[in-house]
Amino acid sequence: MGRGNYLPHGSGGSNYEMVYVDWPPYEELQSCGDETGSIWYDRLVGDIRAALPSLDKADEFIDHDARVRLRNTLLEVAFSDNEWSMAVFIQQRTWHGEIEEKYTGLAAHHIQLAHRKLVNSLLDKGYALYVRTSAWTSAPLKERL
Repeated sequence: MGRGNYLPHGSGGSNYEMVYVDWPPYEELQSCGDETGSIWYDRLVGDIRAALPSLDKADEFIDHDARVRLRNTLLEVAFSDNEWSMAVFIQQRTWHGEIEEKYTGLAAHHIQLAHRKLVNSLLDKGYALYVRTSAWTSAPLKERL
């Protein structure tokens, strides 16, 4: 699966924001002793948690290829390995596979705010970010939101 080809399809519905974070080159990972990328991945999760401190650690698959790693009572941040990049998306939290409809408006507002904080923080830390433009295509995100 290439960058631009992943879309969240859990029961969080269409109420989400997503960004792709490029994996560093393998040679760079190898030179740091991180051949599997697990150190880089843990640092990415930690950097997102620092940008969004109201989120707690989590570890739950929401579909066959997306995993929630951070959440609070309203939002969750999930990750999906997309071969060359990591799809990172913020969506309304699901409870037993369902969303609480009465919180959808509130969640939509907070998703946008959290997305802005996440993008700005990751850009400041030097991550290469991309946004989906259509199937299989993406565009670099270089300016703060």
